[in-house]
Amino acid sequence: MLRIVWKLSSVIILAEISKVRLTDGTTPYNGRVEVQYNGEWGTVCDDGWDLKDAQVICRQLGFGPAVSIGGPYGKGKGAILLSDSACQGTETSISDCDHPGWYPQTHCTHIEDAGVICGVPEGRSKLPLPFGFSFLFPIWSYIYHILLQLGSY
Repeated sequence: MLRIVWKLSSVIILAEISKVRLTDGTTPYNGRVEVQYNGEWGTVCDDGWDLKDAQVICRQLGFGPAVSIGGPYGKGKGAILLSDSACQGTETSISDCDHPGWYPQTHCTHIEDAGVICGVPEGRSKLPLPFGFSFLFPIWSYIYHILLQLGSY
């Protein structure tokens, strides 16, 4: 669990972000990005969202490198806790990235919820492929996610 401290007008605000997760994906390695902030789960807005931000999420989850952003993961529920993140891509946690502040410092709606596709880390299970052709996973995963984005699968 990380403790973040902001000082605003001589008032110190302590906030905790301890978890991130991907929801409504087709595998454990893709989905809508959700963060826990002060005990509440919420989404991340895609304003300012790029592959560097996705890289940080994938690293924080212990997955392989980020492959893509976006995706057909639907609208989240609850608060939109973070927007306009500006990661360098080397941070170990999304809370280490620059951003204008946590909820309610956002102007987003859930149609703008951020999504990510992470690579599969070494030694983890992959998408099932017929007859044990798991060596085709990188190609299959790429094609599968493009088809999902096009609505063809």
